[in-house]
Amino acid sequence: MGNEGRDVIFGNNGNDSIFGGPDNDRIYGHAGNDNIDGGDGFDNCKDRQGSNIIINCE
Repeated sequence: MGNEGRDVIFGNNGNDSIFGGPDNDRIYGHAGNDNIDGGDGFDNCKDRQGSNIIINCE
């Protein structure tokens, strides 16, 4: 889970639920089925392993 400010967050090999929080974040999913929510701000979300991923970047 991200904090206020610009975060860089990486998922791990399992199934992750990642929330970026406020501001502009960079979020990277990994192996597993990930659920990524960028939160407020302009976020950059990427899946690094080609796994099933659900992304909500606002």
